[in-house]
Amino acid sequence: MNSLARRVVTRSKGRVVGHFFSYRNQQHLQWEPQLERDCMRVLDVLPDVGSFSEQPFPLRYMCSGKEMTYYPDLLVTRAGRQTVIEVKPYEKAITPEAIEKFNNIESALAELGISFEVWTEKEIRSEPRWSNVILLMSTQRQRIELPADDVLVELFSECSSLSLRQLSKRLRKVNARGQALSLVSAGKLVTDLDQPITRDSLIWLPERECVQ
Repeated sequence: MNSLARRVVTRSKGRVVGHFFSYRNQQHLQWEPQLERDCMRVLDVLPDVGSFSEQPFPLRYMCSGKEMTYYPDLLVTRAGRQTVIEVKPYEKAITPEAIEKFNNIESALAELGISFEVWTEKEIRSEPRWSNVILLMSTQRQRIELPADDVLVELFSECSSLSLRQLSKRLRKVNARGQALSLVSAGKLVTDLDQPITRDSLIWLPERECVQ
């Protein structure tokens, strides 16, 4: 487990808490509440996410002339850049008090070179991405003997992208479609998660542009 800034999983009455195994991080992470768990599910399959951790550090910031302490929900690393993500229900995120707090937190984090984002259920469970996340999560257990990087490069040697159907045929494995999708969930391959995943969905190597 991570050494958390504050303990997440408690016996607080009325709260739903638990653990999420992140394949991206190869470890269990603690979440509270369920919306935070769902945010972790999304982060675990986003192609630009390198790693993420929960309750990374305490942050001191000023609000209404008072020094306050903030415990970030998640710290995400993307291409070497760090972003704090605050997970909050939409109705609570749009109150004047929350907006003032978030503006002050954003300023304090900017001084540390860290960006700040607020994710509500509108971002986390947006469709069709959310359905794609659930689909990719179902294939994560199949990450067994995934092809080496040079094998993947060879699969795409004649084209910049392949449809899911074409890639499944080239893999020539039992449950090749599941393995193809597991390569996406592992970050080895990329597809557009903002479009429904079908047999005709294009898939490509992370470092390449997709040519329609």
